[in-house]
Amino acid sequence: MKMLGVTISDKLSVIDHIQNIVSSCAQSVHAIRTLRARGMSQEAIQTVFRCVVAKLRYAANAWWGFATATDRQRVEAVICRGVRSGLCHPDILTAAELIEDMDDDLFQRILWYKNHTLHAMLPDHRPNLDYELRPRSHDCELVPKLNCLNESNFLIRQLYKNCY
Repeated sequence: MKMLGVTISDKLSVIDHIQNIVSSCAQSVHAIRTLRARGMSQEAIQTVFRCVVAKLRYAANAWWGFATATDRQRVEAVICRGVRSGLCHPDILTAAELIEDMDDDLFQRILWYKNHTLHAMLPDHRPNLDYELRPRSHDCELVPKLNCLNESNFLIRQLYKNCY
């Protein structure tokens, strides 16, 4: 099933989605190399490659948790190819770092903007306790992790991030 541009299988696998975006990005990288061979400036090439990276990041908050290690390596390989080909700066962030930054940014918006659509899905706030606990980036109760599918959920991943 394809929803909002993300392909999800009946087993909640995103392997088809990753296959689609990786092959689409490979075609774009080939086109960028052709443009470079025709004399396009390096600055313009880097701008176009950033658009390819944006294609990789599209809706990653939703599907990244369901991706296997192999799937994630395939996404990382697109950026590595761009670095090796000279299509971007060598100090570009990895796909995991880019998506983690996106996740953090979205989660902070969900936490602090009461009118955000996903704010209602957050668990209740934990009560103020008299003892010191390790500081967290949020004051929400931790919901139980019932299974690995539950752990792939964006909100649960963010609630448990850096809490141990």
